[in-house]
Amino acid sequence: MRSSACLAVGISLAALAGCGAFPDGDPATPGAAGAPGPSGSSRSSPPATSGGAGLAGVAGTGSAGGSAGSGGGGSESGAGNTGGSAGSGGSSPELPEIEACNFPHSRAVVAGNPAELALALAGATPGTLIRLADGSYDAAWSAKTSGTAEAPIVLCGTRDAVLEATPDRPVFSLQASYWILSGFTLTGGQKGLLLDGAGHNLLTGLSVHDIGHEAVHLRTHSSDNVLERCEIYETGQANAGFGEGVYIGSAQNNWASISAGGPDRSDRNVIEANLIGPNVRAESIDIKEGTSAGIVRGNTLDGAGMSGAGYADSWLDVKGNGYLIEDNQARNALLDGFQIHVEVDGWGNDNVFYRNALEVNGPGYGFQVFGGASGTIIGCDNQVSGADEGFANVDCEP
Repeated sequence: MRSSACLAVGISLAALAGCGAFPDGDPATPGAAGAPGPSGSSRSSPPATSGGAGLAGVAGTGSAGGSAGSGGGGSESGAGNTGGSAGSGGSSPELPEIEACNFPHSRAVVAGNPAELALALAGATPGTLIRLADGSYDAAWSAKTSGTAEAPIVLCGTRDAVLEATPDRPVFSLQASYWILSGFTLTGGQKGLLLDGAGHNLLTGLSVHDIGHEAVHLRTHSSDNVLERCEIYETGQANAGFGEGVYIGSAQNNWASISAGGPDRSDRNVIEANLIGPNVRAESIDIKEGTSAGIVRGNTLDGAGMSGAGYADSWLDVKGNGYLIEDNQARNALLDGFQIHVEVDGWGNDNVFYRNALEVNGPGYGFQVFGGASGTIIGCDNQVSGADEGFANVDCEP
């Protein structure tokens, strides 16, 4: 069964009822007659999972099981407030198997080689489903035609369908709305997946790895998107300081070129139930000033291999406003677990954190709130272990 995230992108219930059956039958099988599969691609294998911070495994894209250990109550004084300690013996969640192309559509196309994929993308209209045959698709890909809420455009394939770009180009650039990208692999480019002015898209079950800079970047007012159940690792290979796993919005010094001088309002994006790391060389998730009202939920973050370049010393940097960060589990930070910053006056405020399990294994705090941030709520139900400075530099709240 598809998760509620199918609907969160604004695709109508009528169009994605159950997010399941094909109304006109299953499209042609990749590699069948008329759609020969291209040769495979050599790439690194996904990392093996290992013991996590004690959260129950993520089932689908809902909140991650239960919280680790027992909920800690507030202690007597500020920075000494320990919340709860992380549980032990848990294992990292495994992403459930799904049928990558199991979405309603009115027209199905099979792409078996790069030329066929180029034609399919150029000809895609609302309701089109493009099924990738297994193999390598070497080029920088892009899409600019939007689907609709009732009839999204779908690009899908197994992990063995590999989009691979040169190191100076994004692997896939999406400048459109109401798309579903599902199941396949992106590798080799400067950026893995770049959204510009793109809204109401569902990015599900993808593998993004061996990338020069960041794996997934939502920018230029890209709002109301869902990134779920993806595997992200081996980023920042060309520039470690730019090697974020997920990057939301744009830094203030890029607003002039990205958003006509004002904030890059890439708002209400949902980052849920993803596996991020190891060897993500900057932050696992970087939320920039100028963005608001997103959700970061049920992700597993592994900071092993973080470089420290470009001040990257925590799994999560929050500089936007009004984010809900809950039910994530993380391990191995260079300094702090989660950091809240004020880079621009009026930003970095009203962010809330509940039921996260942080095995920091580093010299800092589980939660570090820097000066000027207001409205931050760090629940006492968060769990922290291995942080030399303790739970947080502020009091937790019940």
